[in-house]
Amino acid sequence: MKGEALIRANFGIDPSTLSEEMWARLCAEAMWIETWRLRCKAEMLGRLFGDGGTRKSR
Repeated sequence: MKGEALIRANFGIDPSTLSEEMWARLCAEAMWIETWRLRCKAEMLGRLFGDGGTRKSR
């Protein structure tokens, strides 16, 4: 379910129409995009609220 939601949100594609291989590929790409997005947001908030965005992400 989470993978399907990520595919819909990031690519605007109905995941039920995809082959298993394409579903897995797009799910992995969507997870990468979400991780990147969250890191950028964390850095931005860190700069806004005082730590200068210097914390290392894991």
